[in-house]
Amino acid sequence: MLNSRERQIILLLQEHDFSGSQIAQKLKISRRTVVRDINHINVVLPHFDAGEIVVDSIYHLQIKSFSKLAGVLKQAVSDYQRIMLVLLTHPFLSLDEIASLTYLSKSTLKQEIHNLSEQYKDYFQIHIKKGVGVELTFTNLSPSDFLAAMIFEYPELKNQLIDSISNFRSQNELLDKAQNDFYRVVSQYVSRQQVRLQEIAVVACYPLLVCLGYCKANMQMIDIIKWFFKQKINVYKQVTDKHNDILKLIDEDLAKYSIHVEVSEVDEIIFQHILRIALFPSLISATEKKQFSHLEAQNPFAFDFGYELSQRILFLLPNSVPQPDYLSLYGLAALGHHNNPKVKLLMIADRQSIGATNQMIINQHIKGVTCSLVIDSNFVKKNFQKNSYDLVIVNSERPELIGNGFKISLAFTGILNDNQLKELETITKDYYFKNLIPELLVGNNVIFINNHTSDFFSVLISGLKKLIADKAISKNEGQMILEREREGNQLLINGVSIPHVTIPNTSDNYRILAIVPKEKPILNNENVYLLLIVLVGQMQIDKSSIFSYLFHLLKNKNYQSIIDLRNRKDVIKLLTDI
Repeated sequence: MLNSRERQIILLLQEHDFSGSQIAQKLKISRRTVVRDINHINVVLPHFDAGEIVVDSIYHLQIKSFSKLAGVLKQAVSDYQRIMLVLLTHPFLSLDEIASLTYLSKSTLKQEIHNLSEQYKDYFQIHIKKGVGVELTFTNLSPSDFLAAMIFEYPELKNQLIDSISNFRSQNELLDKAQNDFYRVVSQYVSRQQVRLQEIAVVACYPLLVCLGYCKANMQMIDIIKWFFKQKINVYKQVTDKHNDILKLIDEDLAKYSIHVEVSEVDEIIFQHILRIALFPSLISATEKKQFSHLEAQNPFAFDFGYELSQRILFLLPNSVPQPDYLSLYGLAALGHHNNPKVKLLMIADRQSIGATNQMIINQHIKGVTCSLVIDSNFVKKNFQKNSYDLVIVNSERPELIGNGFKISLAFTGILNDNQLKELETITKDYYFKNLIPELLVGNNVIFINNHTSDFFSVLISGLKKLIADKAISKNEGQMILEREREGNQLLINGVSIPHVTIPNTSDNYRILAIVPKEKPILNNENVYLLLIVLVGQMQIDKSSIFSYLFHLLKNKNYQSIIDLRNRKDVIKLLTDI
């Protein structure tokens, strides 16, 4: 099948004839790559009876069937998808052989293999061995599991494999029985389509399954498929037999991370997810990984829950793929809606009826905010003392006539819409934390240490010892912080490390401490200019708002403002200058 670059070449030639040099210039690739891509195009298009590219002094696309060409273009696959198909269906090929099959240069191939190793490191490792070839080593799931999940994620790949198994399937009626027996057991958790994809993946991965020792070389294909489905039924039984044990683990970790559950039967919902993933693993795309990293930065305790639960599930079910990021989403959903910090809001409105409606909307949808309504701005000037309210908003057709003498945080007309309501919620949270952080970073809560090492944990230990000596934190709290960070999955935003932990007290507010090191330690290959410790009480319902605030504040900060932290005022300015 075509890759995305080859697809671009065809689209160019549909519009106009071009020379190889012109195509190379337009797509910013080498002339050599153009020749290689067109050679591959001329393998694919005739196979589907769609046409071919002919060359004289320039390239010209001869279209035999417009509908068939459209079908081929629609099914174009990326370079990395093509590489994965080759690796999963042709074991131990050399780089030269893979380059020939994928029509990629060796340099591009090596880079794509490196990217694949990083993207799917939780599923497999790729080793390039001299004299052996490119070797895959899988962790916790089989090659056929991975391929089935890949086809499910990218349906266009199915056509790459369907021809290779069509003849086999037409001659084996026993497949229907094997499929039906399996589907009857797992139909509540796996779709008929997914079962079919598993069958395709087993047939396609057969050579690799044999080479990696999943099955014997002398087994008939029907027996291999039956073996695969039997293994999955065994997995189903293993997970369901441990139903109560898994629920216990889920409940323990929800309690440990003080996730106040607002979703009923969340433990059973998570159990069913674990069972579904065990029967048909799903892949996390690069886009999803980025989305998860943003969510994690704003909701670290939910993700701490997901990572710990995944490790405990893996210990209980060694061959499972619990996928911590997905478990974290369930933990995040269980948190429900957080209460907003207490903020006094004054709304000045033109009309009583519209103003009262908006007041009701604010009080109902933005928890923790107290909204007062007045109609006459002159009344406000005369009767409201300074600091009796925190923020002023205006609900008026002519806000400029009302705003004289007031700093207006939001002006709008008519009834609040969803976007305005969300903006107001952000404004109130920002206001709260902007005023809270200076109150928290007082006394011995901000320290500067003269460390002489770039080792992150050495710096953290030195800072914790000083905070303990200064009685800013207890010895037990310091140990909890250190243990939490050593577990991994540290939170790092734009050069600011944020160690965080829940502590056993009834406080309904955060505690924040700052460590500014002289020599900048390194964490995850990134310099750390500030260690910001956040302590959250176990009984505190809102555990995430502070992290959401810090994430949005720090992610776009100029590095210079983070590097030049010379005193407490600089630290406070960094964390409050929105």
